Amino acid sequence: WTVRLFGLVEEELKLDWKTQDDMLQQRKQYWEKQQDNLEKNKWRPSRLHPLAFLCATIGFGAILHLPLVAWEFHAVGGFSPSYWVGKRFAGQLAAKLHGRIAVSGAARHFISRYFPGDYQIIPNGVDLARFGAAQPYEELRDGTVNILFVGRLEERKGLIHLLQAYHRLRKRHIDARLLVVGSGPKLREYRRYVGLRQIRDVEFLGRVSDDAKARYFASADIFCAPATGQESFGIVLLEAMAAGVPIIASDIHGYKNVVQRGVQGLLVEPRNHRALAAALYRLAHDPELRHAMGEAGRAKAPEYSWDSVTERVVELYRDVIRQQARR
Repeated sequence: WTVRLFGLVEEELKLDWKTQDDMLQQRKQYWEKQQDNLEKNKWRPSRLHPLAFLCATIGFGAILHLPLVAWEFHAVGGFSPSYWVGKRFAGQLAAKLHGRIAVSGAARHFISRYFPGDYQIIPNGVDLARFGAAQPYEELRDGTVNILFVGRLEERKGLIHLLQAYHRLRKRHIDARLLVVGSGPKLREYRRYVGLRQIRDVEFLGRVSDDAKARYFASADIFCAPATGQESFGIVLLEAMAAGVPIIASDIHGYKNVVQRGVQGLLVEPRNHRALAAALYRLAHDPELRHAMGEAGRAKAPEYSWDSVTERVVELYRDVIRQQARR
């Protein structure tokens, strides 16, 4: 298999979209240009795998008359105006898909409301070697319980509930440290919350490299994912399991398909900082339970290795090829 990646570089377009037809025409012109580039390089794809719903590469496939092998649907949530509008002008393209992928049952349930079809569930993957072999930061291995959050600092990720829970934990005189990896629009608000209440040992680390993120996972004693909803899968949960870190996560559809309750971690009611604080207290006080859950996560992580996920995607390609050959 030879794989080449293409993306819609918006800077190359004169973004003057007064109507939907203008948008479609400009994208068509862009992909015609990409077709010319392919012909100059004497390379032509035999199948196309767009990586997002309503992806501009669908237009590319239509221009080149390619079989559309698979479409990954990551979104999940309530009513979506963009998907409702997309259904009106992309329904015919969606009907031409030869294979469909959803990363979870939650994602499949969501997208089926707009684009019904036969979706295979193939999860996201994780780099086992990166997270399994990462070395902790020595300055963080000082006996203090490290609680790690990784995610965008926006309301949906639920960090405010973790800050409230951590505040309660510190009032109970637990020697803990909260490491916050990520950036986003709520950073100033969260810093203000911590500062006004003089909550100790909260470190806002900002965006970090992939290698640094793996080292923070290796330094963590507990990983916390307090999202309030609209999560289709939770890649950060895989990263925690690959690193052997026990998990406390919200009891939402996208997460409980990955974390088994009481096995790799604890699931708590979303937006309930008291329940979150109780779960943190339980794991902080029980190193043996932390170890057992971390090892259970490490044992499960290979199910999501990129080798495993890739083989399932390739098998879908083979099925589509066989189906096309019989026509």
